[in-house]
Amino acid sequence: MRNDAANQFAMLRRRGCALYLLLLLLLQIQLAESKAISGDFRLSGLKSEYVLSTFSVMPSGGRVKLHLVSHGMYEDESHLKFRLYRDVEWPAYLQATTCMDRIKHAKITQNVSFVKDLEDDKYKATVNVMLFNSPDDGAKPRSHYWYFVLDDCSLEEYFQDNKVPLMHYDLLLFNHLSSSGQDLSHLSADEHDMTTLHTVCLLVSGGVAALLLFLIVLSATAGKNQSIHAAVLWVAASAGLDACSSFFEIMHLQIYKANGVGSYFIDAMSAHAEAICDSMLVILLLSIASGWTLPSDVIAVNAATANHFQRLLREMGRPMANLRHFNAAGLLAIFITVAHIVLAQLGRTFNEDFNSYHQFEHWPGRTLMGMRVILGFLFALTTIQTRIRCKAKQLRAFYKKLGILGFIWFQSLPLLTMGVNIFMPYHVRHPTISIGTALMQSSSIMLFAWLVTAHSSTYHSLSHLSAPSDKSLTEQMRMPHGEDSRTWKIGKAKVCLD
Repeated sequence: MRNDAANQFAMLRRRGCALYLLLLLLLQIQLAESKAISGDFRLSGLKSEYVLSTFSVMPSGGRVKLHLVSHGMYEDESHLKFRLYRDVEWPAYLQATTCMDRIKHAKITQNVSFVKDLEDDKYKATVNVMLFNSPDDGAKPRSHYWYFVLDDCSLEEYFQDNKVPLMHYDLLLFNHLSSSGQDLSHLSADEHDMTTLHTVCLLVSGGVAALLLFLIVLSATAGKNQSIHAAVLWVAASAGLDACSSFFEIMHLQIYKANGVGSYFIDAMSAHAEAICDSMLVILLLSIASGWTLPSDVIAVNAATANHFQRLLREMGRPMANLRHFNAAGLLAIFITVAHIVLAQLGRTFNEDFNSYHQFEHWPGRTLMGMRVILGFLFALTTIQTRIRCKAKQLRAFYKKLGILGFIWFQSLPLLTMGVNIFMPYHVRHPTISIGTALMQSSSIMLFAWLVTAHSSTYHSLSHLSAPSDKSLTEQMRMPHGEDSRTWKIGKAKVCLD
């Protein structure tokens, strides 16, 4: 038995080493010089300005290179300007009503001069600008968001739309890693330390997943009377998804450094793995709050006199049974999961929104925060109901602590997001949100791992987490007919589902 467990653990270790080597290989990819953005646009009388992009520049400064290709001659290019705004001037730019009012707030203005290329009969222009983050009001230099805009304010007055050609642009953005300006990076200043953050998250979540997986393998190979609770598998899967999210994000950042664009698919995999992990933790919290893992005789429930909310709690306390039965709790779990996935994908469409400084500063993010608030109150009500119906007095203290900590977990991210939006300057919003969400996610995963493996806790000793998988006769008689008709097994160990 021990040899089998050792062999399986060695195999898992070899796979982990292979992933680690892949990560090291990605880290060796040669860096490109800049962030690359391209696109097509046409100015008009109704749209005399076009925002090309935004970029967070480090205190040491940066540079930008704009290359324009016009598909026809720009007849009066003297009015065509390339203007740069910082986050200090950008709010005033947004509040102005006309092009002439907006350009007054530009920090840098550059002329655009086209030269005809005789080979392809197109008109081309190149503009190079150095970016310096000068101190504001005597303060130390800090990172700034810079906004890059092409405009022709004369179009608002003359409406010569038929004389404005279609243009293609390529924008290269650089950050200076040192004051000398020799060391360049295309990464935005607010993304500069994200690789380190995701590496720490990968180690924490991956370590938790590996530990739980090791315990599962030991139980599966130890003997016939061993049991594993589904909650352990649930937490292991959540930790694994969180680790995968961090791993995919590291891959995306390394590819981003290589080509200035990144991988949309890998970045999407990271976002969706994190979304599924979040939804699994939400469902797990609601299930434990409803009495999942506790024997049926610990929670007093009269099915004949129970109201709709009490029936919902009873169904939420059997999440694995909801996989086979169509009920309100199953629909709620499906809604939570699908909503997280859909909102994560919709949020990705705002990556180029120039007024969004972090992943929740748009309507999909605000919708997700609203869901967290509502689910937090549902969790609190669920915990209170379970605590009232709990016959074991020693568990009431546990549910009181669970209710307080769980409610804080649900509300922490909305409160963090609101506080960041109100009090934090633009250039630190994204790092603050990223560090805050990573800290909360890693902490919750470690707490859940402790909860399902801490044999010394009162909750663990009274729940099915430490009990054998075979149910007592009383529990079997109280279960609805056919609910336990299937048994899950991993190796030689039975999986306890209730």
